[in-house]
Amino acid sequence: MNVIFVCEDNSALSIMAESILRAEAPARFASYSAGCTPAQSVNPYVIEFLAAHHLPTSSLWPKGVAQFRAPGAAHLDFVITLSEAAEECCGEWPGKPLVAHWNIDDAESTHPEE
Repeated sequence: MNVIFVCEDNSALSIMAESILRAEAPARFASYSAGCTPAQSVNPYVIEFLAAHHLPTSSLWPKGVAQFRAPGAAHLDFVITLSEAAEECCGEWPGKPLVAHWNIDDAESTHPEE
């Protein structure tokens, strides 16, 4: 089963979800992530967090949703949006995957407390 996690810029939450699912269920799911407007790089706190928890960090970079809608892209079984912006930008997906929305506050989850 192919799962994609979508957030606004694909630099934090969706990257974390991709990595966690990749580590926890590699035999059951191929995990991907993308953003409506991809960032230039992954949030460094996210890479630090994933590495500290022995989760995969290789092959993680911000990607756009368009590449997963293009001809020849992997068939998606599940699309999970992680923010209101992602929910709004997604629209229809090829192949009619199951779409779910988990509204998570990106700012609180990706920055250390000061």
